[in-house]
Amino acid sequence: MTGASTSVLDALADALHLGDDQRRYLYTLTNKKVTPRTTRVEHVPPQTQLLLDNLVDAPALVLGRCLDVLAWNTLAAALFIDFGQVPRHDRNFIRLLFLDPEVRGRYADWQSNRAYLRSVPSDGRYGTPDRSPAHGSHRRTVRPRCGLQDLVGAT
Repeated sequence: MTGASTSVLDALADALHLGDDQRRYLYTLTNKKVTPRTTRVEHVPPQTQLLLDNLVDAPALVLGRCLDVLAWNTLAAALFIDFGQVPRHDRNFIRLLFLDPEVRGRYADWQSNRAYLRSVPSDGRYGTPDRSPAHGSHRRTVRPRCGLQDLVGAT
């Protein structure tokens, strides 16, 4: 593994949910300099949580850039799963959807959802083409690589 790039090591550490010490050890094993994490921890302002708490007639979630569940209201917890009981590093909506039978069971047509998620390109590009005149050409919205394509493709 000494030939692995730092981006491969970062992806491996993220996929295995390695802590900082474990990540440093992985880099030490491969004789690579530990790189600072480029992704910032996402969090929700208290005002957003207050807004969610006041939405009493509809389930609502706040998802991060990689579909991590950052905040939710009581109805969302009742509809999907009590996210407060799920460890923070496991609160990824797609991961829960594929690996938690309770969450997956909430979808009547699971196979259609699975097929759609498999159609998301593995290069992290999805969404609708940007047709804004300011860009001059059609291009796709690029989203961050979140390491979920292997999970989606394997199920």
